[in-house]
Amino acid sequence: MFDIKEHVKDRTVSFVKAHAGNLWYVTELGLEFPVPFDDMGEATFLAADRAMLFMRYIRKHVGMADAPTAPAAGAPAFGRTARFTQARAGNLWFVAHDGFEFPVPYATADHGVIRAVENEIVLEGFIRVHREQVEQGRTAAAEG
Repeated sequence: MFDIKEHVKDRTVSFVKAHAGNLWYVTELGLEFPVPFDDMGEATFLAADRAMLFMRYIRKHVGMADAPTAPAAGAPAFGRTARFTQARAGNLWFVAHDGFEFPVPYATADHGVIRAVENEIVLEGFIRVHREQVEQGRTAAAEG
């Protein structure tokens, strides 16, 4: 029988990926479970957090007879990588290899899997656009 206390008491969860409208986390004991974007509201979901805060999502997932399964995780095999830091205000926030923070809209995960550690090549469009927005903001501030 599944004992949820084993997965949450004095343990943590870690973000694995975003896919099909869900953030996927894994407990220290290896149970992967989804957190629906629709349930998140204005909350911030970190890359790693106390498992007890996710108890309702774990309980809901384990209680579902036809619970969705997580897509294969896998880490990128080569190249520079960006790392997930948090989910907030409709975006998954990542940090590029050079420390630049940039958002990836939740909707992107509806079209494929976005991993906790992702090749920057996969996310380069988001990085480029956000760098341009940041630079435009600096230019406007300097002129104003």
